[in-house]
Amino acid sequence: MNFNFVKSQSNNNFKRLIFIICLLIFSFNKFAFSDFLVRHPRNSDNQDTLQHEVRVTLKLIQVYVTDKKGIPVIDLNQTEFEVYDNGKRVNLTEFEKHILYSPTKTDREEKPEVSSEDHSQMNRKFFLFFDFAFNNARGIIKAKEAALYFIDTKLHPSDEIAVLSYSTMKGLTLHENLTADHSKVREVVEGFGLKDVLGGAENLNPSEEYSRFQSLSQKIYKFQVLNFTKKIKDLAKALGYIPGYKHIIFFSSGVTNKIVYGRRNSHVKYEWEDMSKELASSNCLFYTVDSSSFVLSDAENGFFNTATGFFYRDMIWGSALERLAQVTGGKYFGNINDYENITEEIQDLTSAYYVLGYYIDEKWDGKYHKIKVEVKRRDCKVLAQKGYFNSRPFNKYTELEKRIHLVDLALNESPLSLIEDELSLLALPYSVTEGSRLAVISKIQVERLKEISQKKIEVNTLIFDNRNFIVSSRKGEIDFSKYSQKDLYYSSLSALPPGHYKCCVVLRNSETGKAARAASSVVIPEKIEYGFRIDPPLLLKPEKNTVHLFSRLPEKTGRGEDNLSLLDIYPFDSTEYSPLVEELEQGRTKLLAVVRCSIAAKVNFMGHIVHLSTGRETPLSLRVLNTYQEKSTVMYLIESSACELSPGEYSLHLMAEEMTSKSRSHTGINFSVR
Repeated sequence: MNFNFVKSQSNNNFKRLIFIICLLIFSFNKFAFSDFLVRHPRNSDNQDTLQHEVRVTLKLIQVYVTDKKGIPVIDLNQTEFEVYDNGKRVNLTEFEKHILYSPTKTDREEKPEVSSEDHSQMNRKFFLFFDFAFNNARGIIKAKEAALYFIDTKLHPSDEIAVLSYSTMKGLTLHENLTADHSKVREVVEGFGLKDVLGGAENLNPSEEYSRFQSLSQKIYKFQVLNFTKKIKDLAKALGYIPGYKHIIFFSSGVTNKIVYGRRNSHVKYEWEDMSKELASSNCLFYTVDSSSFVLSDAENGFFNTATGFFYRDMIWGSALERLAQVTGGKYFGNINDYENITEEIQDLTSAYYVLGYYIDEKWDGKYHKIKVEVKRRDCKVLAQKGYFNSRPFNKYTELEKRIHLVDLALNESPLSLIEDELSLLALPYSVTEGSRLAVISKIQVERLKEISQKKIEVNTLIFDNRNFIVSSRKGEIDFSKYSQKDLYYSSLSALPPGHYKCCVVLRNSETGKAARAASSVVIPEKIEYGFRIDPPLLLKPEKNTVHLFSRLPEKTGRGEDNLSLLDIYPFDSTEYSPLVEELEQGRTKLLAVVRCSIAAKVNFMGHIVHLSTGRETPLSLRVLNTYQEKSTVMYLIESSACELSPGEYSLHLMAEEMTSKSRSHTGINFSVR
């Protein structure tokens, strides 16, 4: 048997898992993705051999221990813990103790850097969760004050924190990923304003004057509550892939008792309870901070709607929030006005914990393992992860798990389901009258991808912004059986604003999860306000017997662009030439380039090549072979000649001069010679 030792729960992988929330936010239901925690050994040829591999994986557990009064017990050592996995005691090999006192004012002002000693296999993770649906303006403003106070006074340098919100119009939104850069999080929270109140849930109107609307209003409100529970259950599934406890500080007025616990609404109660249990099983502790004091009047058991001026009875808030906190193991706080003491208590509740670790033989059967943690010391209460699921064969994963797997393939430096032979990719920005665009081109050498090949292979194009949020995505299928002896060029077009992006193309076998990928970074420049502009050139090389597959522009622009392909943007004879995506073979002295120019006028081209390691410049002799015009954009097919280039990295520079005004535009592109 082959034994693979994998420490699969590193800090970097913890952070990467949060990207599934981005997928939930933007609803990429047209994708087919899979679980990134399930690692596939690279030397497996098929799913059967993969299931018979024996892998040893480190399992980490975050444990909170308190005494009978709820005070954290901070002096335990490794020998005082006993951990049982499915009733069998395990040998603990990892042990960490964390005691995080409230930072002093001096600590906060000095903002100490996190030393290597501060890095843990499992740091504290907080989520500031703003409810814009079941809340009102004053409650949201107070929640913002409380969150800023928590960031400024309670966070330690090693703490990771993220920001979430929910509204009926926008749904679940991730404003900031888990990060130790607390200033970024503060900036996000400070940016919340009254505009965020838009998208609140339907107001209930039980007054006699509006009685004819009451039934419809309650149905809408009920629907909104059910939709909320569905989204939060999806969130729970996503957060469940992040090991350890997730401390979620939830600012909300809550949902009315009448809707959740009313006799006619047993279905809503069931869904609310199921949501709470789903969060608990994912180790999400909800600290619910109730802002309903801003919507409740002084009268007992009533609700005053400031928008309508009516007072409603039997609409008490709070109980649903209390139940959510109780089921998840967190705590309910009934008055947001007392946020200084609330945040101090949250700090106390989360400040002392232990990390225990042991190795397990990974099995591919998907079975659930119960975990039980005990301490030998008397009168101690232990809060720890309840269990975990074994990995499963790839073709048994849910759509949610497949989404995680695809993001991992795109962003992880060395995911285990990736085969050794990766693809080549070129990301090329270009401009049109309506804005900026991006062409992503990859070369697929079918003969070298036998390990993942089958009749049909998924091809996914993902584009991430500088915060690693997915901003564009495409999925297609390629039937490899049609192209067994050919090279493929696959291209897709996207409409994107100026900025920094990372582009990934992932080929994946839908049965085994084996994959190949290509990745590249690109900058889409700002649009020039005056003058003309030439875009980076598409370099071409002579190549026959290739296949060009095109994914059309995905965004519906409404300007006739929907059916454009790469050859519409960069016209060339695809039977004779192919894009230069990988290295150029040594010995070639001529290159073809397609250059887009934003002005339909007579233009003169000049150029040179720079050897990047030496800085030596080589002049180019340029000749325009053909021109193509589309509206105000002219595409030039240019032949460049130079002396033979030695192996190395180069940069090709082109300058265009408009002959009448003598105005100039410069562009360039890097390439390699082997």
